[in-house]
Amino acid sequence: MKVLKTVRGSGLIAAVTLDDKLYALRVAEEVDQIVVFSAAAGYAVLRQLTVPGLTTDRDSDVTSCVALKCLFISDACNNCLYRCIVGDDDQPATTTAFPTIDKPVALSVTPRNSLLVTLAINRVQEFGCDDFKLIRQVCLFVCGSVATVARGCVHRSSPDWVWG
Repeated sequence: MKVLKTVRGSGLIAAVTLDDKLYALRVAEEVDQIVVFSAAAGYAVLRQLTVPGLTTDRDSDVTSCVALKCLFISDACNNCLYRCIVGDDDQPATTTAFPTIDKPVALSVTPRNSLLVTLAINRVQEFGCDDFKLIRQVCLFVCGSVATVARGCVHRSSPDWVWG
């Protein structure tokens, strides 16, 4: 494996691609929680994004929706999700917060543009990416650590949910 870029600074929590950019979610206090890299230009840093109100920790996650050109970020400390419309490099990101019923620990966007949110209370909720309306939810019955086990339960391989 070839190392393309080494980045110094606060710890990386999660990363996702959208178009030709890599969005790295990191531990940061109040500002610059997301570092944006250009995948087309040797992973040069393009900018940093601040999501007002976001508290990142090891349980935070990020995923992307290509259809809406946005990121979804989980905030396990404050029991909420953020939709971040990233826009162009010279425009600020637009963010909207959505409360959750418990700690969101994992995120995924389906091919049908639904957001799957795995909660620490053994539940997966499916929301519309555009309107954030609850479509359905499933209660999981698993043994062991919920956050660890639940992270591997939902896969993006088909339009319907696939349980691992």
